Amino acid sequence: MNLIFHDMIGKFVKVYVDDIVVKSIKEEDHFEQLRCSFERMRHYKLKLNPLKCAFGVNAGNFLDFLVYKRGIELDKNKVKAILEVKSPSNKKELQRFLGQVNFLRCFISNCAGRTKAF
Repeated sequence: MNLIFHDMIGKFVKVYVDDIVVKSIKEEDHFEQLRCSFERMRHYKLKLNPLKCAFGVNAGNFLDFLVYKRGIELDKNKVKAILEVKSPSNKKELQRFLGQVNFLRCFISNCAGRTKAF
């Protein structure tokens, strides 16, 4: 996906594994950017899952993050799950907990320093 959309990533496309978001500041630019993205997908014979598609939305859920015009926010259910987790009592539970924290690392200042003790 990174190779296919290399020239669009960072401009108006976000890609993660097999998921893609086409985002635009101006509505009139959005249709052109969608057209370019669809042409690229057609060229590489990529198919869309209609159940996962949403067009013309101001906000949406992408990879369990809430994406808005103003930025990215956490899904409150993810935060709640981590806050309510019981203290890990073995290595496997600690690894699971650190995996959950790592998912949210971009929202935690000095995440590596805070989890270093574990």
